[in-house]
Amino acid sequence: MRYLNHVVFQQGNTSSIIHNLLVTFHSLPQSGIPPNDDGPLLRFLTTAPCDPLSGKPYYDLDYALRLCKRAGRTQACVHIYAKMGLYENSVDLALEKGDLDLARINADMPEGDPPLRKKLWLKIARYVVQDKKDIKS
Repeated sequence: MRYLNHVVFQQGNTSSIIHNLLVTFHSLPQSGIPPNDDGPLLRFLTTAPCDPLSGKPYYDLDYALRLCKRAGRTQACVHIYAKMGLYENSVDLALEKGDLDLARINADMPEGDPPLRKKLWLKIARYVVQDKKDIKS
């Protein structure tokens, strides 16, 4: 993994195969890292270089999402949904896992779409009032 990270981040490799391989390795359980720690995977997903023309990462988002779902990496799935522009799915998954802060972050992401932001914030409000029974917050 150190070599592949060097190839991607230092040498600027743009091969989707190399990037997908790194996503695969990061999604697998690693020794010395707790199985529910998404830190290394999230670090790679957020810092991986993107294609300057499309703005999309070089790794395949659908492939990464399948791997993360299979491995139970919720935070990574939420991040990938947001990268795909599926903000509603990202907020739904964050709320499903009870991560209100993550849902709030993702509800603010669609800056150019006020109706969608309103819809996402209403979902969060409904979750807080109905599920959490916390009207004050």
